[in-house]
Amino acid sequence: MSNTAEAKTEREQDFDTVMRMSSSPDMRNCLGYGLIVMDGAAIALAQAAGFIRGLVLSDEGQAMDAAHDLMKQLRYLKDYGGCAREEGRSSMVPAYRVAMGHDCTFLGFSLLWLRAVRPTDEEQDDPDLVRDKLYGYESASGVTCVSDRVPWSEAYETWVYKPAWNGGLLYRGPAAGEVYSVALDSPRFWSIHT
Repeated sequence: MSNTAEAKTEREQDFDTVMRMSSSPDMRNCLGYGLIVMDGAAIALAQAAGFIRGLVLSDEGQAMDAAHDLMKQLRYLKDYGGCAREEGRSSMVPAYRVAMGHDCTFLGFSLLWLRAVRPTDEEQDDPDLVRDKLYGYESASGVTCVSDRVPWSEAYETWVYKPAWNGGLLYRGPAAGEVYSVALDSPRFWSIHT
């Protein structure tokens, strides 16, 4: 193996990621804390990855474009809104998380944006909010961190996520059929709607 191997483009890396998605039972953890991938969405991601893998047989370039577009949309959703902020402080906790589900359309996803808020005393143990709770803290070496488990540190911030608005990530590419939605830009393979 050579140390001078060429670096892959983002498009090629995205294609490799989607190919791994098509052969792995669960790729949820590779998407970070910004996305909450529900069971139905995990199935839809596997279907989309399998569709792209099949597309390779007829047109590898189009398959790479589709994989790149899907990953670009997932990165946008994962990083939506930046990090949560509080007076004079910032954290690595996402300002928004996007819960993805399966919307029962061909290769489509339902989306629910959740906004980070500091919980009241009553909300600390609310079972409906506990599953969407994140903690921001500073590590012993001074690095700002985020976790979905209570940190060992005594100084941490608790954030819960409450529904803000909903939408969808709709497939518009080859074999999509009729897609009834408003698009403000030229249709790609997938487009985000609110």
